[in-house]
Amino acid sequence: MCGFVSQYNFSNLEKVDVNNVRRALDDLNHRGPDERNIWTSNDGNISMGHTRLSLIGLDSGLQPIVDDTGSVVSVVNGELYGYKDIREKYRQSYPFRTQSDSEILLPLYKHYGLNLFEHLRGEFSFILWDDANKRLLAARDRFGIKPLYYAISNGSVYLSSEIKGLLALGVKPVWNQSAVYSSERMLYPSRDSCFEGIYQVPAGHYLTITDNNSVEIKPYWEKGSYEPDLNLNEHDFVTGFLEHFDDAVKQRMVADVEIGCYLSGGIDSGAVLGTAARVSGKAPESYTIVFDNENYDELDRARLQSDFVGSKLNVLRVTEQDIVDNFDKSVRSFETPFGNTHGIAKVLLSGFVRQNGCKVVLTGEGADEVLGGYPHFREDVFRYEREHMSESDGKKLLSEMYGNYSKFPGFLLEGEIEKDLERFGEIFGYKPGMMRTGSQRGKVFSSLYKPELSAHHQRLTPYTDIIKHIDWSKAMKGDILHRSLNLWQESVLPSYILNVLGDRAEMANSVEGRVPFLDHNLYKFLMSVPSKLKISGSTEKYLLRAAMEGRVHPTVLNQCKEPFMAPPVKVHTSDLVSSPLYEYMGDTFTSQSIKDQPFYCPKKVLKSFDSLKNIDPSSRMELDRILTFVLSICVMQREFNISVR
Repeated sequence: MCGFVSQYNFSNLEKVDVNNVRRALDDLNHRGPDERNIWTSNDGNISMGHTRLSLIGLDSGLQPIVDDTGSVVSVVNGELYGYKDIREKYRQSYPFRTQSDSEILLPLYKHYGLNLFEHLRGEFSFILWDDANKRLLAARDRFGIKPLYYAISNGSVYLSSEIKGLLALGVKPVWNQSAVYSSERMLYPSRDSCFEGIYQVPAGHYLTITDNNSVEIKPYWEKGSYEPDLNLNEHDFVTGFLEHFDDAVKQRMVADVEIGCYLSGGIDSGAVLGTAARVSGKAPESYTIVFDNENYDELDRARLQSDFVGSKLNVLRVTEQDIVDNFDKSVRSFETPFGNTHGIAKVLLSGFVRQNGCKVVLTGEGADEVLGGYPHFREDVFRYEREHMSESDGKKLLSEMYGNYSKFPGFLLEGEIEKDLERFGEIFGYKPGMMRTGSQRGKVFSSLYKPELSAHHQRLTPYTDIIKHIDWSKAMKGDILHRSLNLWQESVLPSYILNVLGDRAEMANSVEGRVPFLDHNLYKFLMSVPSKLKISGSTEKYLLRAAMEGRVHPTVLNQCKEPFMAPPVKVHTSDLVSSPLYEYMGDTFTSQSIKDQPFYCPKKVLKSFDSLKNIDPSSRMELDRILTFVLSICVMQREFNISVR
């Protein structure tokens, strides 16, 4: 795991200012505090900088890596699995200079060119310069586990692992108002960002620049359509899942440093820990969070699982004061707004892991996205799927879900939806639960806008805009579940889950997270598994539960999905009750920060904040999401000094 930046000038008349590259590396030091280096071409037209977190080949992995001819140079962030076999295959024809897994990129590129991707397995982003062909190549892994941003400005292309690297190279921070509008509705941008003119290389895509200065972005991987294998039975699918999942975990346990495991009270992280213990013969140490709110305390179940597999459990207790103390740092790490402080808790957890001398953790992210874990996936199946479920059965199961709303805070909201979502539903065939909930939240945000923005925002189309970026000819072939899964995988997964709860929270403290559930070989197998083995009646992730018997404690195995959420802000009930987050919100909403941000009317925000004391707990939980998002916007404004076009 590392960080990198690069600048490529279209014109040979201007040389890259290496001092800017150094400043950018300073801002990315948290991604790789062990080593740093800069390479610049002889003509000064392109420069790459790299900060290294040493995990494999500890004393022999300095980047950028240059091949023996000096014509191919690369910087890599992440892990490339199976690298030992590839090194052995090419050791006669390519003189390896490091012990790093990252170096396999060079012989693969020299042998396969742009067809190298089918030989890459892992979580990665990289930049490669081919001097002989004057080609710049940059790419991101299949699910977007590792970030890769770029901007084109002033005759140059800038690339970086994080937005702050681009800003240090000279890109100006300007609000992307439509991206903020979409993010309010949980439609976080997966191709651009909340900064105007700063884009993401999409998951499973590569960017090329050739000597005629044309910039192209193309996909190198197609996820494939849902095609259930009707020749296999449940036992066959369980066996197949275990083979693929065991291999995914085993590959991710390769490192020259200690590997730990995040552990909540749920089945996903429990499955990773239990499988890690099985494939390695010894359970890694585990790490869990305990909030100062008993309704969000999963310690008992986490301890059941750690004891079940013999893992030493390390417990981090997170208070509201801890959240406040790390709010600004986390916003700077995430570079995007958020509506719950769970990401900040994950920042604290990665710091705790690093203090314990651990650099690598296995995590359970991605399980819900490939196995149908979130409540809104079941909502869509119950509401719309009629091939395998009668309308009466669907209504009954849907009623039970809504009756148990307390388990799914913020996931199941009902009410009149926004017009653009109506249009999306006409095209997509139904209105997904994730969007229905986002639309309800969006209407609350709309009530807080400054008057001059209201008319502009009414013209925005965040739901139908998604249609531009999805291959509907394939997406529409799937059943309801897999269409909803694909929608989430293309939007929220890379831009929020793998950012705020993944890479940025971990790398804020120089910790690498590895996600076995997003192994692309496992995903390919899962696309052959019938939907009824993912959601069976009211049971989500049925296949995972069946496969993990003996690896996950029975109590955890039978636990209904509870999304990882941090507690909402505590509200003052008397002068004797201290609520640091409530005070921090109040201070911010009466400060210059709320005046400087361009979206929300300070008076309206303050009025909503004051109403927290007087509304019922369920309404308070929803308003907390809105106000936390506004708070993060205020902090982004302060941290990055963002202007408005």
